[in-house]
Amino acid sequence: MFQKTTLKNGLRVITSSMPGAFSVGIAVFVKAGGRYENIENNGLAHFLEHMLFRGTKKRPTEEDITGSIEGIGGTIDAWTDKEAVCYLTKVPKEKTRIGFEILADMIFNSKLDVKETEKEKGPVFQEINRRHDRPEDYSWELLNRVMWATHPLGRSVLGTKESIKNLSREKIIKYMDDLYTPENMVISVAGDIEHKNLVNITREFFDKNFNSKRKDIDFLPFKNSQRNPQVVLEFRETKQTHLALGIKTFHNNHPDKSVLRVINSLLGIGCSSRLYLNIRSKKGLAYSIGSDIDFYQDTGSLVVMTGVKNEKTKLVVEEVIKELKRLKVEFVKNPEFKKAKEKLKGRLFFQMENSLGRANFFGLQDLLQPKILGLEETLKKIDKVTSEDIKRVANDLFKSNRLNMAIIGPHKDKTKLQEILKKID
Repeated sequence: MFQKTTLKNGLRVITSSMPGAFSVGIAVFVKAGGRYENIENNGLAHFLEHMLFRGTKKRPTEEDITGSIEGIGGTIDAWTDKEAVCYLTKVPKEKTRIGFEILADMIFNSKLDVKETEKEKGPVFQEINRRHDRPEDYSWELLNRVMWATHPLGRSVLGTKESIKNLSREKIIKYMDDLYTPENMVISVAGDIEHKNLVNITREFFDKNFNSKRKDIDFLPFKNSQRNPQVVLEFRETKQTHLALGIKTFHNNHPDKSVLRVINSLLGIGCSSRLYLNIRSKKGLAYSIGSDIDFYQDTGSLVVMTGVKNEKTKLVVEEVIKELKRLKVEFVKNPEFKKAKEKLKGRLFFQMENSLGRANFFGLQDLLQPKILGLEETLKKIDKVTSEDIKRVANDLFKSNRLNMAIIGPHKDKTKLQEILKKID
């Protein structure tokens, strides 16, 4: 399903063959992001991601970079998260070499011009404003603050206007020198390709360009000291209340990772999930409701998100807690149990049909986990989950001292909401 080669300098190259595919997905992962920042340079990783699109010596403008990819029928993008940054392109398979060359040019030859740096702060300010103006997005950010407190995981990947304003070219270059090193990067490629050929292309465009070795920069471990459920309110005269309920879970390499994925499928994936059927379909309390999970290297979270009528907020929180408690006291039975697993497997199949989806599947695992799990092994782990596992993990995790909630809407009193959260015990 995949092949992996580690070059002498520590750079890892992973390929996944897709015979007959017309496109090739190329993803360059860097073990960087919000966890590797402090308060002063918060948002730097995301800002640097922006800056690598602002021009190189060979392609002086952003238009030159994007035009070079789009001119060969490809697409180019990037994203920044808490523990990873990714630069990705999708190109016709006969243009694979050009795709590699453009990504390498951005990473190694970016001008990081002082004027362009100051100019790019404007769009990032607007990105920060946009997130704040969208309660459905900002509630997630508030949740991170209350759930992770002063830890780096609690900070926005975008940074603050003050931290972005104070970013300098020197700070950006130092961050890049410290973290954009071969031992700290993974290149993952999927398509109708040959592994040996891709390794040679990587050597040509990446291997020779590194001029620094990774320094001892590591993330601050998270230690949970929470004792009671936490609730944060942001008062706004909105027409509906936006709610994010988060539960601290466990890390990326935990043996019960697949169990939590099935729990998440049961709770909040799709229109057949318990939250959707109860709160949306049966009671009509929300237009949409769902859940998602995040796994980090030393912790994780399961988050329920919804928007509800202002006067129904407490009722919806009560219903969510009831659904969480059901998993603690009742065994899940077929056909619901089978359906939850099939939803997960189906989404993996869809991801494997896409060259960039497949590149992401293998590359991100290799960046953040001790071992890459192939598709077959991942599917087997899902199939092995039992109803006893669901009940056991739910009892381990669904406790009041792991619950955190962020609410945006016309509310001022959080006491009753905290009391509702305590009912999960």
